[in-house]
Amino acid sequence: MTRPKVLFVQPSVSPPGGGNGVAAWMLEALAPRADVTLLSVAPFNEAETDRYYGTHLSGQGIVNIVYGDKIMEFLGRLPLPTALLRLHLMMRGARQHARGDYDLICSAFDEQDFGRPCIEYIHYPWNLYPRPDAPPSWNNSK
Repeated sequence: MTRPKVLFVQPSVSPPGGGNGVAAWMLEALAPRADVTLLSVAPFNEAETDRYYGTHLSGQGIVNIVYGDKIMEFLGRLPLPTALLRLHLMMRGARQHARGDYDLICSAFDEQDFGRPCIEYIHYPWNLYPRPDAPPSWNNSK
């Protein structure tokens, strides 16, 4: 029986962070049952993630594709709010990869547009403005 192929899109799974922790545990659930490709903008360090979150991702065969690392690094150095631009670039890369032969696409990084159906874990709908109990510039974060 062929294992399903999953594209998991997440900017980073690196600690710390609640969303990254959710992503790590989603990968923990998927990896033993599927061939998982992690599309991220930061390299995936399985051992560090396992130590921090208590997962067992090391040796699970998760393939990490780091998308746009040079341009993301450049945008991160600009003294400008580039979070939404970086999100757009990551979604564009995900749409390109989603055209591949994947049975499932999922993410733990709020709303995404991958150009096809997917499963998304949404912490807080980033399209809901204004965000309660947050500074006015919350969506301009680097």
